[in-house]
Amino acid sequence: MEGLAGKLAAANLKERYRPTSLGAYDLYLRGRAEWAHSTEAGVAAIPLFERAIALDPNYADAYRWLAISQCEAWVFRNYPMNPLGQQSMASARKAVELDPENSGTHWVLAFILLLERQWDESAKEYEISLRLNPNDADAWANFGDLKTYEGRGIEALACIEKALRLNPRPPSWYFWLLGGAQSAAGKYEEAVKTLRNDATYRTESRVNLASILARLGRFEEAREEAQLYLATNPHFKISHWVESQPYRDLALRDMYVEGLRKAGFPE
Repeated sequence: MEGLAGKLAAANLKERYRPTSLGAYDLYLRGRAEWAHSTEAGVAAIPLFERAIALDPNYADAYRWLAISQCEAWVFRNYPMNPLGQQSMASARKAVELDPENSGTHWVLAFILLLERQWDESAKEYEISLRLNPNDADAWANFGDLKTYEGRGIEALACIEKALRLNPRPPSWYFWLLGGAQSAAGKYEEAVKTLRNDATYRTESRVNLASILARLGRFEEAREEAQLYLATNPHFKISHWVESQPYRDLALRDMYVEGLRKAGFPE
């Protein structure tokens, strides 16, 4: 019923901005399709979003997905944090400026603020997003991610489970966030099962999976997952991971780091 309610609520939202250029819309759709494959493909989609914006400078949705792709480049693909960090924040703020009634622009800004360790400001933007559209499944899933980083695993699970009810055909990253929330809540075996779901397995969530397996004492499995991940992302280092992951709960972060070391990831 929540999913149906979401559709009914969406029908009553303010009419969304329509791009003035069919070329911009096509580039935006192509960028979204690329982004859905993997973080690597998402980073490769940056020029598509930039070209869409060049054709239509008022295209808020193109700005918000550009912001996500820019931040993924330094968070997950080991690109330099600067200037991509500043660029992703600027893109997210521009999206909100262009379309402040769009719940999506606010949860994307919240996500970028989280990565900048501005936890309270991030929470405020998620609350704005959900006030604009209480049935935005993506906003609920990402709000749960904030709570995971704060060490509030049970609350994180509640948010992500609500997102899954609202969106019964979720994108792969919902399972990534669910596994992180389960781990933060101490539900390690459930987290392993979730992170081995075909939807998210073989993505960057493999790092979390390897760490959890190591903490469970399943070292052979953990090292195998670490080696498989390093085969696709050979520049990964624990030091970069620590720098990019916005844990407010440092004890939770340190547990993950311990697992990463036991799994054999390089410092």
